[in-house]
Amino acid sequence: MQLEDRLYSSTEVAKILGVSRRTLYRYLESGTLGSMHLPSGRHRFTKDQVEAFLVKTYGATDSKDTKKSTSTSSSLKKVENNESIEKVKVKVEDEIERPSVFSKVNDTLDLKEQQPEETNVKPAQVEKETEEEEIAEQDDQAQLDEEQEEVDEVEAEDEVEDEANEQVDEVVEDLKKTLSSLFEDDDNNENSKSQKEDKEDAEAEEKETKSKKDSFQFYSSSITDLKKLAKTVKVASENSNVQYAFTGQAGASLFGEVSPFGQLHLYIQKNDMLFFEKRFDLKETSEQDSNVALKVVDNLPEHNIVMGFKVVSLPVLKKDLIQLGDTKTAGNLEG
Repeated sequence: MQLEDRLYSSTEVAKILGVSRRTLYRYLESGTLGSMHLPSGRHRFTKDQVEAFLVKTYGATDSKDTKKSTSTSSSLKKVENNESIEKVKVKVEDEIERPSVFSKVNDTLDLKEQQPEETNVKPAQVEKETEEEEIAEQDDQAQLDEEQEEVDEVEAEDEVEDEANEQVDEVVEDLKKTLSSLFEDDDNNENSKSQKEDKEDAEAEEKETKSKKDSFQFYSSSITDLKKLAKTVKVASENSNVQYAFTGQAGASLFGEVSPFGQLHLYIQKNDMLFFEKRFDLKETSEQDSNVALKVVDNLPEHNIVMGFKVVSLPVLKKDLIQLGDTKTAGNLEG
């Protein structure tokens, strides 16, 4: 059978191949059958793509079959010219020992030739094919909607958990303020002196660790919620096979409670820098305005998986915390 050199719809190709539309989509998903993907989301098939699939799937194993296939096609053409298709079809079927390359195509031709010849496709047939494609698209959309509902349910559960944690934090903060007011020192001068000493100590400590902290590069991400940002880093990196490891206060928070912090510190490999910049919309900025601090290295330091997140080993984590000036958190970490 000679296919017309034009674009075929999914319904037409399914009929030519003698399979259901669902089977046709499985061919598309596996890459066995090629197609043209239109902007509307539908598929169209060229003559070459259909023939390539037929040859690949039902190809002849020897020259004898190939000759028989050629003989079959010639016979069918003569039948069309002489209007004696029924007699020749019997002769062709007797000659063929097993299906040739285009056996399924010839079967389809037989069915078509048994029907009155029509020059144009009936509007009712076009409408039926369109309805079938719309039903298939609706089934696909329904599946996507179910998956989205599952994602929404998980996010809703996370929101409820976050709200509960916020309420607990508020209660703890109120309790701290109440206790602080009970033990407030009336001597303002003493408090002022203590604050001044604390400030001087902090400035000295900041100056001492400044050169060490310069090894981090500071960025701002459009994802401002650090908890959501950390989860996004985990999922996106795993899906793209990209390596990372949390450190600093973010890494320490996986081992226990830490003071509130406003930056995610993590190690990444040099060749993954472009991935992080694009995926998390990173813009280079000052340390004060940043919410992401990256230490770019050729190879990640030793790290482990804690609560599903990759975090550097405790010795590296303690060292980084001390370099960042958080000696208290470093001392609280258990070996």
